[in-house]
Amino acid sequence: MVLRKRSIQYVCEGNTNGFNKLANAQWITVEIEKLVRDVTTLTLKSVAVRIKKKFGVVISYYTAWNAKTICMEKIVGSYDEGYKQLLALCHEIPHTNPGSIASTWREDTSLQWTETCVAFKASLDGLVNRCRPILGLDGFFLKGKYVGVCLSILGLDANNGLFAIAVFLCKSKCKESWTSFLLKVQYHLMLFCFRHMYKNMKKYHKGSYLERLTWGATKALRKVGKQIFMYKLADVDPSAKAWLDQEPYDHWCRSHFDFTSKCEHITNNFSESFNWWIMKIRDKPLQKSIKRLNLMIMKLMFERRTKAATWDQDGLVPRAAAHLEKVIYCSHYHFVSAYNAMYSGVVHPVSDSSHWEKPPTHVKPPPLVRGPGRPRKVRIKGVDEGGGSQKRCSKCGGFGHNKKTCKGVPAADIQPNPSIKPCTRTDIPSHQAAYRRAMGIETPTNTTRRTYVNNKGGRPLGSRPKPVFASNT
Repeated sequence: MVLRKRSIQYVCEGNTNGFNKLANAQWITVEIEKLVRDVTTLTLKSVAVRIKKKFGVVISYYTAWNAKTICMEKIVGSYDEGYKQLLALCHEIPHTNPGSIASTWREDTSLQWTETCVAFKASLDGLVNRCRPILGLDGFFLKGKYVGVCLSILGLDANNGLFAIAVFLCKSKCKESWTSFLLKVQYHLMLFCFRHMYKNMKKYHKGSYLERLTWGATKALRKVGKQIFMYKLADVDPSAKAWLDQEPYDHWCRSHFDFTSKCEHITNNFSESFNWWIMKIRDKPLQKSIKRLNLMIMKLMFERRTKAATWDQDGLVPRAAAHLEKVIYCSHYHFVSAYNAMYSGVVHPVSDSSHWEKPPTHVKPPPLVRGPGRPRKVRIKGVDEGGGSQKRCSKCGGFGHNKKTCKGVPAADIQPNPSIKPCTRTDIPSHQAAYRRAMGIETPTNTTRRTYVNNKGGRPLGSRPKPVFASNT
């Protein structure tokens, strides 16, 4: 049999929705690993779009998330394995940097990690050798798998540069964590950050004029100038002055600072600068973060020693020399010799993990506790920092709380302020006519807007010709 003619039409519909079971997380990991290494800020939506354009396959959000998570573990390491290496790392740091503090604590029953403290010997020596006697305390959140908090103690060198002294990794930022940290390093902070202090104050005493008075009293260099601002504040709002008087002046007022601190800072902005400096290591596994911090401090101290070698060794640091004409006395903390003594120590790098001694015990990761919703990568900013609008109470009309937690008086029971008069418009014709009559000026009887000519030109409304329609007759 010979087939002479055929008319066969084959139509393959296939999978029209684009989903494919074989496009799992393991396959996607192989395809995007190079891209994730080059672009660390790659979003999950970009991963799905790239797979769609290249292969025509639609993947879900969770598949993209699993694929990127596997890629990040290949690049930076496993978070669970990082806790197991903590004890070996804390044993290696004093071995390469003798005299350093590196300790890890855990729970006795569950063997789960609780806290880690690290302070290099060069940083501790720099604190003793001519570091300005002022310490800054601050904390920030870690962004890894098990999150956590990193508390830090910072100092200032002669040239107003940051000087990292110690860090403390723990599970939460609370009073117990700070107490444990300060007891381990045996230092304390003498001054307050007035920016945080004022944030607490403005919950009860608001207003731009009050803000200018309080900051003026804080920044005043002489006690007489500070007292002038405090007198004005007492006249405007006595309760606001009483709130400030609760804290000693030598903790937040520049004119009352102890001269031994050699520091005029009234905020902890230099601590915030440190948080930004180590932003790139906050989402790494714990042992990787400590190793990266070791290299960053080592590089910083080397660069500043090299820079100080070009200065006048018998003179002042550049920042102090720029203000030399404005001061009469200059402390020994601002000389180049003090700067060199502060950075005379050397931070040695930690050896590779293959050379570490295996400890007899190990540490388990802390419990993975996740709140509702997606974990935040950026902190919630206040209204004064450009954040979102505050919630308003429907009961009293105040901001910062809702009706359920309101402790104020309902808005209906609030008596109006007699000093505030209702606003009335005087630019409309009826009010202008009443003003003319009160002044004894003759006014037209009709005071509607139709009697006035429009400034833009044209005829008045009353004199416009009416249209005439032709009749059928």
